[in-house]
Amino acid sequence: MRTYILFFLLFSISYTTLFAAPQDRRRGSSDEEAIALPVEGIVYSLPRSGFVIEVKAQKNVFKPGPYAAYAKRYLGIENAIVREKISWEITAIDVDGFSEADPDAMFIAKDSVAARLSMLPNGIVSGINTGEFIEPVDEIIGSDFIVRNDAYTHMFTDLSSDDFYNITVESETGTERFQDKSIEEKAREAADYIMRLRKKRSYEILDPSDVIPEDGTGYKVFVEEAHRLDEKYTELFTGKQFNSEHIFSFIFIPDGNNVRNEVLFRFNEEKGILPKSDMSGRPVFISMSKDQKAFESAQRLSKAESPQAGQSGAYYRIPLAANITISEGVNTIYTGKSIVAQYGVFAPVPENFLTGKYKIHFNTQTGAIKNVTAIK
Repeated sequence: MRTYILFFLLFSISYTTLFAAPQDRRRGSSDEEAIALPVEGIVYSLPRSGFVIEVKAQKNVFKPGPYAAYAKRYLGIENAIVREKISWEITAIDVDGFSEADPDAMFIAKDSVAARLSMLPNGIVSGINTGEFIEPVDEIIGSDFIVRNDAYTHMFTDLSSDDFYNITVESETGTERFQDKSIEEKAREAADYIMRLRKKRSYEILDPSDVIPEDGTGYKVFVEEAHRLDEKYTELFTGKQFNSEHIFSFIFIPDGNNVRNEVLFRFNEEKGILPKSDMSGRPVFISMSKDQKAFESAQRLSKAESPQAGQSGAYYRIPLAANITISEGVNTIYTGKSIVAQYGVFAPVPENFLTGKYKIHFNTQTGAIKNVTAIK
């Protein structure tokens, strides 16, 4: 008697799985209990769309000159910056798509269809009756927040045109003593050198030995070198800026609903690109919205009139496009449009295409039917 009851229960579970409605055959529901059930057929998935959002940002580091405090006194430069400053700016955003198996779009192909099914290594259906063998592809998609530390060593190497020390000689012993010059002394010497360069460029002879080059090319080289030295020595007072580009990437996978102002990452002018959990930055939002008119049309057209539709468990997806917007406050910094598979609508493959007389290729990025060809 116990054996008969056990057999009846197993037969009932198998029968329910075999002839379940399409929505019951789908796996991945959040309220589904994690229990093992017999599966009559081959489980496959339709794809869902994900996005890798690459953000390029420029880091600007300003280093004050060692003589910044004397810029006004010796060169007349007002308000020279005396402290280091760091600022960031977003320079570009690039959005690239990828596909993966959709846990909310898993189905069971039954009977002869299961034997003729082709799938990618990740379980996404690629065809029926195609006989395709698809090599596994090692594809790792990730994101990072690595910011390299810029090493600014020896930023100001030429600090003066003169010696950095004074020499004194003791009258009694004749011993030379070296004494380091003060910062102000070196600043004054550097400023004097700048002024001499500028006068030489203006044909002003400071020295009896100075001769204006007669050769036009030689004089051009002289002026260019004078400009370079002038700029280099002026930076001792005004400082210099270093720019470096950094790339950050984020993974975003929407569900089947429209996305409105979801925080993608945060941004701070002094700290740069931050994860969305760091509240010290302003939020940068992402929004995605499907074409509602196209969605309603797809829903209407996907309803099969035949009562046999879906019995074999073969389904495809009618994908839809979505508008993508990335914004910082009221400023839109990216707009685009892309197919989002999970915004689409499920539809059963017509049963008359599943008799073994046709090859069906699926688009493994969207889940749509790519083509149907008769087998000759």
